[in-house]
Amino acid sequence: ANVATEAIKFKLIDTDGKSINITESEEGLIFEEYKGKAIFLVIFGHNCPPCKAEIPEFVEFTTKYKDKLQIIAIEVQKYSVAQIQAFKKDIYSGN
Repeated sequence: ANVATEAIKFKLIDTDGKSINITESEEGLIFEEYKGKAIFLVIFGHNCPPCKAEIPEFVEFTTKYKDKLQIIAIEVQKYSVAQIQAFKKDIYSGN
């Protein structure tokens, strides 16, 4: 098989522990669970104050455009789902 012609596939794990399957195509990356929506990728660090400060705006933007947009935030360090859920709870409680 010619590696250059094979689609690249990978996955991310969301905060609920579910897979987000991603395939590369000629058109770009396809996020299979979010077909038909625009994808906004955010790379952040949970201990980065400017990154944390942006989260409420992302939540508001996602709520406003929930039928057309999916924001996917990728943490730069590896954490368990439980650790990310605790961070998410902390953010939504305003801490």
